[in-house]
Amino acid sequence: MTIEQNEEISVAIVDDHQQMREMIRSVLQQLGFKVIISAPDGKTLIEQLNSAEKLPNVCLLDYNMPKMKGYQVAGLIRRQFPEIKIAALTANLETESLVKMVKNGATSYLIKSGDPLEWKEAIISLVNRGHFVSEWMASSLLEYIRLQ
Repeated sequence: MTIEQNEEISVAIVDDHQQMREMIRSVLQQLGFKVIISAPDGKTLIEQLNSAEKLPNVCLLDYNMPKMKGYQVAGLIRRQFPEIKIAALTANLETESLVKMVKNGATSYLIKSGDPLEWKEAIISLVNRGHFVSEWMASSLLEYIRLQ
């Protein structure tokens, strides 16, 4: 599935901080994406996905959330909704967290303080190619592999 225009791409946001979810929603809408699900935690997300008329193309997950961490939610999405592309959108810069997310189905890891234009590029790439690897993600994974 190749999408040329990002306004055709639908997104779910999962973050336990309401103000952060609203800020992310606003930025994504300004970039032309359609936010169709906004959830405070993984349990609520899965409930919303189970009852959704249309699934989002992409799910952006915070890593540090109560009840279930982002990597646990990613694993559930990967198993129950394999057509949804998964990316972390987090402030967590720990390589171990990145590795857990990737092992559980995330194919991108974005930083909240990063450039929203990179978020846009990543979301479009997730839909069109199935992954997006930022410079930070690439260097962190290379360093992790070297140390193994």
